[in-house]
Amino acid sequence: LEREGYSPMIKPALSYLRAVLHSQAGRADLAEKLWDKVAQGEDRLYKIRAELALVDLGIATESMTPIQATERLEGLRFSWRGDGLELDILKRLGTFYVASEEYRKGFSTLSKVLRLFPDAPQTNQLRMSMIKTFQDLFLTDLGDELSPLEALALYVDFPHLVPKGEDGNAVRSNLAERLVDIDLLDQAIILLRDLYVHGRTPQERVDTALRIAGIRLLDQRASLALKTLEEAKEETFKLSKEAENEWRLLHARALSDQ
Repeated sequence: LEREGYSPMIKPALSYLRAVLHSQAGRADLAEKLWDKVAQGEDRLYKIRAELALVDLGIATESMTPIQATERLEGLRFSWRGDGLELDILKRLGTFYVASEEYRKGFSTLSKVLRLFPDAPQTNQLRMSMIKTFQDLFLTDLGDELSPLEALALYVDFPHLVPKGEDGNAVRSNLAERLVDIDLLDQAIILLRDLYVHGRTPQERVDTALRIAGIRLLDQRASLALKTLEEAKEETFKLSKEAENEWRLLHARALSDQ
C-alpha cells in the first residue's frame, strides 16, 4: 500500500498497523511514537485503538501502573459504543481496576461487559475469571486488605459472582466469621442460615447449626440458641459422638444463660 499509493483516509490505519508490527518485532519505542501520533489524530476509530495499544504497551513495559491505566481508560469508556471495541475498553478498564485493588469498580465494570455482550466469545471466560477472583478475595490472602464491611458489600452487590457448591459455601462461611470478628452477629447468622438450609452434607449442616448456636450465645440470645439446637438435634445425634458432645455443651451453656 505504501509503495503503490493509497487514499489519505486510510493513513491512520496504516500508521496504527505499522506500529503493531514494530511492537511485535520488539521495537517498542518506534511503536509508541507511531501510536502517539495516531492518538493525536482525528480518526476516531484508530485514535481509540491507538490509545488502547499505548495502555497495553505501558503495562507490558511497566512504564504505566494499573492505576494510571484506569485513569487513561476512563477517558475512553464513553468514546465508542456498541461493538467489540467498547467491550475491549470496558474489559481492560475493569481488569486494571481489579489489579489496582479497586474491586467494586472492577467488578461493576466487568459485570457491565457481561450484561452488554452476553454472546461475545470471550464473555464466558471473563465470567469464570471474575468468579475465581471473587472467590480468592474470600479464601486466599488476596483479600487480606479488605475490611469485613467491604467484603460484605461485595457479597451483597455481586451475588452472581458467588461460586456454586462447596466453594460458594466456603465463601459464605469465611465472610460470616469476618463479620463475627467485628460483632456484626445478625449479618453473620443470615449467611450461616443460608448455608445451613443449603448444606450439602449432614456434617456441613450440623457444623453450621452449632456455629449459629454459638454465635447466638455470644449475642446473649440463649432462647434463639436453644431453638437452633433443637432444630439440629436429631441430625447431630445421628452424626457422631463428638458432634453430640458439642451439642450438649452448647445446650447446657444456653440453659445456664437463661
